[in-house]
Amino acid sequence: MTASAGLVPSTPRRTTFDTGLATPSFTGGHYSANRRHSLYGTEDRIVLDPGCRTWRVGFSGEGRPRDVFPAHKPVSFTEPREKERTSLWDLDMGSSMEDREEAERALYERLKDRLRKTFMQSLMVDPKGRKVIVAENPLLPVCIKEMIARILFKNLQVPSVSFAPSGLLALLASGRTTGLVVDIGHLETTILPIYQARPLYPKLRSTPLGGARLSSHLRDLLLLFGGYYAPPDLKAPASQAIPGMGSVPEDVLTDDVLDDIKVRCCYVEDPLPRRRRREVQEPGPESDELDVTMLDAPPPDTAVSSATASPHISESHPTPLHAMRALYSAHTSCTDIRYTLKNRGTLSIPGWVRSRAAELFFASGDVDEASLPELILSCLASLNADLRKVFVGRILVIGGTAAMRGLIARLETELEKMAAEPVHSQIGFPRHPEWTTDPWVAVRHLKGKFRVVNNPQRPTGEGKAPGWSPGSMVWVGGSLAGALKLSGEEIPREKYDEAEKAARRAAVLAESGGAEDEEDESDEDVDMDIDEDESDAWKRGYRLPDWTRAPLPQGAPMAPRRIVAAA
Repeated sequence: MTASAGLVPSTPRRTTFDTGLATPSFTGGHYSANRRHSLYGTEDRIVLDPGCRTWRVGFSGEGRPRDVFPAHKPVSFTEPREKERTSLWDLDMGSSMEDREEAERALYERLKDRLRKTFMQSLMVDPKGRKVIVAENPLLPVCIKEMIARILFKNLQVPSVSFAPSGLLALLASGRTTGLVVDIGHLETTILPIYQARPLYPKLRSTPLGGARLSSHLRDLLLLFGGYYAPPDLKAPASQAIPGMGSVPEDVLTDDVLDDIKVRCCYVEDPLPRRRRREVQEPGPESDELDVTMLDAPPPDTAVSSATASPHISESHPTPLHAMRALYSAHTSCTDIRYTLKNRGTLSIPGWVRSRAAELFFASGDVDEASLPELILSCLASLNADLRKVFVGRILVIGGTAAMRGLIARLETELEKMAAEPVHSQIGFPRHPEWTTDPWVAVRHLKGKFRVVNNPQRPTGEGKAPGWSPGSMVWVGGSLAGALKLSGEEIPREKYDEAEKAARRAAVLAESGGAEDEEDESDEDVDMDIDEDESDAWKRGYRLPDWTRAPLPQGAPMAPRRIVAAA
């Protein structure tokens, strides 16, 4: 027994226990030695993608956001409920000074509620130990940027905040640092070229065509051409229990209903054939008939089924709307559907409305509201000749509206079409008095080279599009930048507090006319002013770095003045 027992291996016992865990050592290029990094540790940063319509929040290093919530809806019981509000902020915040200040105070409170919801409800973390990365749209108002920074520093007390361009983050999600980013947002569409991770802000282009304009256009089409079936009346006789189709009430077309219709029912169809384009003119004062002329084809069959007939439009008096309905109905393969409302009846949506509602993005515009293809070509034409070939094959389309099925593929088709066709054959040329020549002559030689990186209908052999939706690419890029510590310049809370106290002290001394020796006595007054009027303190606080605040360096040489000698 003793000999056999000696052959059995025994497990050594640990006599001492370590109270501390061993810290792993990383030797990679992005990690320093003896540094703790885990998926749910304090090293993970909070990534915020704040939009006027939708917010996406989460932790860095993850593949998708933890929470996505609408920003225009109230998030607390104390916040007033405004039925007309469709976005968190608007482009026009008031005409008079009093209205603007009141709108800024209300916006500050709404931003504070949403940021507190982000940390307390969506992420459930302590903000005092988390660094924050904020995705910044190039046209984000500076006042909103300063409000977000002040709430994060003063109310939530985060250690640092870094603002990163949203276009650059989206490019990182696609595995690139150079590209032409087309951001189709809710309020506007921006086009920004980025070369080697450097945004070229002087070449920025924008148009008010966005998700809000598409929703308004879809609402008008449904009110004019849609049908509505009221809920059946259970108390009425059997012959009258099911009512017929009537006009669409305006109160049933809420923002949530329109967004759901855009996502589930609408898509973008192929462009109209060139031979089917027509010019629609308003009827003159002496003629009641509509002058509709075809370019080079006979008019299509204008007979419309009873399902697409609108109760709002009289068939006996033709209008340009009849011509639009006849044109789109003749060139669509989409069928009519019925959309069931929750306890409100049923909507009848014509097929051509489903497939042609997004035509406003591609219709020829003017100087103030250019179409998306015109805006992209204008941005490419403004670049240097050696950069056009680089950007023309690296176009990235992002934004929530870009997720509409068929929109990205249609945009690529329209770009190729406009680069190949002469402008003089387009309707309404020239649309600007300065356009006496072809405005796209600088990009004519690029036809056949336009490529959208995230086009889901890419030809075989050109690789696959990124797996993320266009609306989530900005947040995914911020998550990647936070994991690789590439978020850019960080603004620590200590620097923000010191700069704000200095600005407050200077303001108090300027108002009181005191000397420098009164600084110690005025510190308490400065802190009291900060606590009393928190919603307006951002106006006199730390000035955040912004691309719109890029002054010339000191000692910059003046532009030489040419003196032309008189002949």
